[in-house]
Amino acid sequence: MDFHQAKKALATESLDAEMRSACQAIIETLEPLSDDDGEFLTLPFFFERLKGDALKRRLPSALRILSTFEAAILEAHGYIEDPDDGQLHLDDETFRELVNTGELTHPLTGNLVSDPMRHVHLYYSVRKDISDES
Repeated sequence: MDFHQAKKALATESLDAEMRSACQAIIETLEPLSDDDGEFLTLPFFFERLKGDALKRRLPSALRILSTFEAAILEAHGYIEDPDDGQLHLDDETFRELVNTGELTHPLTGNLVSDPMRHVHLYYSVRKDISDES
Protein backbone atom coordinates (compact mmCIF):
# COMPACT_ATOMS: atom_id res chain seq x y z
CA MET A 1 0.00 0.00 0.00
CA ASP A 2 1.23 3.48 -0.79
CA PHE A 3 -0.08 6.56 0.97
CA HIS A 4 1.81 9.29 -0.89
CA GLN A 5 -1.32 10.74 -2.55
CA ALA A 6 -3.20 10.89 0.76
CA LYS A 7 -0.30 12.66 2.48
CA LYS A 8 -0.07 15.15 -0.35
CA ALA A 9 -3.84 15.85 -0.27
CA LEU A 10 -3.85 16.09 3.52
CA ALA A 11 -1.29 18.90 3.33
CA THR A 12 -3.82 21.00 1.39
CA GLU A 13 -6.73 20.38 3.78
CA SER A 14 -7.77 23.21 6.08
CA LEU A 15 -6.88 21.57 9.40
CA ASP A 16 -5.31 22.86 12.57
CA ALA A 17 -1.79 21.59 13.28
CA GLU A 18 -2.88 19.12 15.96
CA MET A 19 -5.53 17.51 13.74
CA ARG A 20 -3.07 17.31 10.86
CA SER A 21 -0.59 15.60 13.22
CA ALA A 22 -3.23 13.09 14.29
CA CYS A 23 -4.09 12.27 10.66
CA GLN A 24 -0.42 11.89 9.79
CA ALA A 25 0.16 9.63 12.81
CA ILE A 26 -2.69 7.38 11.64
CA ILE A 27 -1.25 7.23 8.12
CA GLU A 28 2.15 6.28 9.57
CA THR A 29 0.43 3.54 11.56
CA LEU A 30 -1.17 2.18 8.37
CA GLU A 31 1.89 2.31 6.11
CA PRO A 32 3.61 -0.89 7.29
CA LEU A 33 0.42 -3.00 7.14
CA SER A 34 -0.06 -5.68 4.52
CA ASP A 35 -3.23 -5.60 2.42
CA ASP A 36 -4.78 -8.34 4.58
CA ASP A 37 -3.87 -6.57 7.82
CA GLY A 38 -5.63 -3.41 6.62
CA GLU A 39 -9.06 -5.02 6.25
CA PHE A 40 -10.37 -4.90 9.83
CA LEU A 41 -9.10 -1.97 11.89
CA THR A 42 -10.98 -1.24 15.10
CA LEU A 43 -10.81 1.85 17.28
CA PRO A 44 -8.66 0.01 19.87
CA PHE A 45 -6.20 -0.87 17.06
CA PHE A 46 -5.58 2.82 16.44
CA PHE A 47 -5.82 3.88 20.09
CA GLU A 48 -3.14 1.39 21.18
CA ARG A 49 -0.70 2.59 18.53
CA LEU A 50 -1.03 6.36 18.87
CA LYS A 51 1.41 7.97 21.26
CA GLY A 52 0.18 10.79 23.46
CA ASP A 53 -3.15 11.91 24.81
CA ALA A 54 -3.50 14.78 22.32
CA LEU A 55 -3.43 12.37 19.37
CA LYS A 56 -5.78 9.93 21.09
CA ARG A 57 -8.33 12.69 21.80
CA ARG A 58 -8.40 13.53 18.10
CA LEU A 59 -8.69 9.92 16.95
CA PRO A 60 -12.43 9.87 16.11
CA SER A 61 -12.25 13.13 14.14
CA ALA A 62 -9.04 12.12 12.38
CA LEU A 63 -10.56 8.79 11.33
CA ARG A 64 -13.62 10.63 10.00
CA ILE A 65 -11.37 12.94 7.98
CA LEU A 66 -9.29 10.07 6.59
CA SER A 67 -12.44 8.24 5.51
CA THR A 68 -14.26 11.21 3.95
CA PHE A 69 -11.81 13.73 2.49
CA GLU A 70 -10.93 13.95 -1.20
CA ALA A 71 -8.09 11.41 -1.00
CA ALA A 72 -9.73 9.14 1.60
CA ILE A 73 -7.56 6.16 2.50
CA LEU A 74 -10.01 4.52 4.89
CA GLU A 75 -13.52 3.16 4.52
CA ALA A 76 -15.84 3.00 7.53
CA HIS A 77 -17.84 -0.18 8.15
CA GLY A 78 -19.95 -1.67 10.89
CA TYR A 79 -21.04 -4.98 12.31
CA ILE A 80 -23.41 -6.19 14.99
CA GLU A 81 -23.00 -9.00 17.48
CA ASP A 82 -25.93 -11.37 17.14
CA PRO A 83 -26.46 -13.74 20.09
CA ASP A 84 -27.25 -16.62 17.73
CA ASP A 85 -25.20 -15.90 14.64
CA GLY A 86 -22.18 -14.05 16.04
CA GLN A 87 -20.56 -11.17 14.19
CA LEU A 88 -22.71 -9.95 11.29
CA HIS A 89 -21.04 -7.43 9.02
CA LEU A 90 -23.28 -4.78 7.51
CA ASP A 91 -23.03 -4.33 3.77
CA ASP A 92 -22.05 -0.85 2.58
CA GLU A 93 -25.61 0.16 1.69
CA THR A 94 -27.01 -0.92 5.06
CA PHE A 95 -24.19 0.84 6.91
CA ARG A 96 -24.74 4.07 4.92
CA GLU A 97 -28.47 3.89 5.68
CA LEU A 98 -27.70 3.49 9.38
CA VAL A 99 -25.36 6.50 9.36
CA ASN A 100 -27.84 8.64 7.41
CA THR A 101 -31.10 7.65 9.14
CA GLY A 102 -30.09 6.14 12.48
CA GLU A 103 -32.16 3.08 11.62
CA LEU A 104 -30.98 -0.46 11.05
CA THR A 105 -32.73 -3.57 9.83
CA HIS A 106 -31.23 -6.81 11.07
CA PRO A 107 -29.16 -8.34 8.23
CA LEU A 108 -30.74 -11.80 8.66
CA THR A 109 -34.25 -11.26 10.01
CA GLY A 110 -35.09 -7.94 8.36
CA ASN A 111 -36.55 -6.69 11.65
CA LEU A 112 -35.87 -3.14 12.79
CA VAL A 113 -33.12 -3.11 15.44
CA SER A 114 -34.03 -0.98 18.45
CA ASP A 115 -31.35 1.49 19.53
CA PRO A 116 -28.97 0.37 16.75
CA MET A 117 -26.07 2.65 17.69
CA ARG A 118 -25.79 0.72 20.93
CA HIS A 119 -25.32 -2.53 19.00
CA VAL A 120 -23.18 -1.54 16.01
CA HIS A 121 -19.41 -1.76 16.23
CA LEU A 122 -17.41 0.52 13.96
CA TYR A 123 -14.29 -0.55 12.12
CA TYR A 124 -12.24 0.70 9.21
CA SER A 125 -10.45 -0.81 6.26
CA VAL A 126 -7.73 0.64 4.08
CA ARG A 127 -9.15 1.41 0.66
CA LYS A 128 -7.99 -1.04 -1.96
CA ASP A 129 -7.71 1.61 -4.65
CA ILE A 130 -5.14 3.91 -3.05
CA SER A 131 -2.04 4.29 -5.14
CA ASP A 132 1.02 6.43 -5.56
CA GLU A 133 0.39 8.88 -8.38
CA SER A 134 3.21 11.31 -7.69
